[in-house]
Amino acid sequence: MAEKSVDKMVKKVISAAVYIHSQLGPGRKEAIYETALAFELEKRRLHVQEHPQFTFQGTSGHFRSFRMDMLVEGQILIDIMVVASIGHVERNGMWSYLLRANKQVGLLLNFGVQKSFRKEGVLRVDLEDAPGK
Repeated sequence: MAEKSVDKMVKKVISAAVYIHSQLGPGRKEAIYETALAFELEKRRLHVQEHPQFTFQGTSGHFRSFRMDMLVEGQILIDIMVVASIGHVERNGMWSYLLRANKQVGLLLNFGVQKSFRKEGVLRVDLEDAPGK
């Protein structure tokens, strides 16, 4: 998929998340934001897969799996959280998820921030920026 179209989708997701935060406010349960965001993204004509499961082969050779909150248009992994702030642990976790899911872009959406959601509550994570990549 062309980079411009991924960037456009990311902007649409962020716009929808900002709208949801403005309507619901901060600090509710993650499931409330997940449901509202999925509904809003579908209204904006984006395909949303909720709680997709990804399987990968671990270092021991055994297959392992994990679930994400959302996958948008088969391209963008979404992790919704309600925490004080997004830190290195969350960003590093997203890099790990992107690598194992074979995706290039992820969004960490933190609905726990009180104000300035776009600045404090949204973090785009690109696989190409991962350490050691």
